[in-house]
Amino acid sequence: MKFDNIKMFFQSLTESIKDGHSKARSNGLYKKLGMFLLGTIGIFLTIFFLIKMATYLFETITEFIQIHFFGVAATALGGIWLRLTYLEKRDKKKTEEQERALAKDRVKLKFSHGSFEKVRKFLFTQVLNESNFESLTGLYRPLNPAELGSPSTGSYIKDGLIFHQFRIPKTCLDDINVSLLNSVIQSIIDQKISVYGIFGIISPTHTNRSDILMISDISDMKTHVILTTVLSFNGEYSEQAAYDRAMIDSLNINTVERSLDDYDYHDNE
Repeated sequence: MKFDNIKMFFQSLTESIKDGHSKARSNGLYKKLGMFLLGTIGIFLTIFFLIKMATYLFETITEFIQIHFFGVAATALGGIWLRLTYLEKRDKKKTEEQERALAKDRVKLKFSHGSFEKVRKFLFTQVLNESNFESLTGLYRPLNPAELGSPSTGSYIKDGLIFHQFRIPKTCLDDINVSLLNSVIQSIIDQKISVYGIFGIISPTHTNRSDILMISDISDMKTHVILTTVLSFNGEYSEQAAYDRAMIDSLNINTVERSLDDYDYHDNE
């Protein structure tokens, strides 16, 4: 009886193995297992090969450095020196550019303060003094130019342009149509520049369209308005005026020298 049971167990086990083998073959399990094993072996061999190559490369580099130590050291120092030299030149160039920019800004700021006086005088004597200015704008000219503002507080530079701010009193506390006011004042400015120019800045006969004085903004402050003008200026008129003055001075000096040169004095020698 026991022998029959053992025999039946092994027969059942054999059939199960055959059935599992048949199912594995039908599902491609052996093929998948084989691919997995081959992939694992490939990855292992690749890692092993890379480790061997890295080790060989490291040993080769170490051996080369040991043999050519002074040459490698000199090359490394030379590379470091070139890098430091490049960085030093770059920093020096950057510093010089910043210094030039600051110097240019200082010149512009100095001109900005000087031009404020000229623009203020132009507004006070030509624009605000217009006969119908008060009725057209609802603003009036103050008693003296200083009330319009000062260059220390009303002059600044932005994006290479020169801005001036002027304080102009209102005739009443009513709100002002800023757009209309801008148009009226700009029209008067353009008309006066075309006739009189702005002394020391823009000639009345200037042909350069970049030499202009424009209204940038008008702010209604109830008792007064803040008029902000922007001056786009390339300096041609001032340069020409400076050249003309230099030529006049030179001619005056030559005239004085000639007047001091007395030919009668030489004839009597």
